[in-house]
Amino acid sequence: MIADVDVVAYEVTSSAFNKITKAKPHIAQAVLRSIARQLSERLRNAAVDLRMSSM
Repeated sequence: MIADVDVVAYEVTSSAFNKITKAKPHIAQAVLRSIARQLSERLRNAAVDLRMSSM
């Protein structure tokens, strides 16, 4: 993957996320909701792109 601009990326390991889930479930839920929202938007965009390319 190549970024268009400089970025700072953080990694959360599965064990760290599990700790967050146990300690602060509302934060883990918000993170998962955000990921789901972004994935659904990307899927919608990909579907539109495929429809446009098949015309």
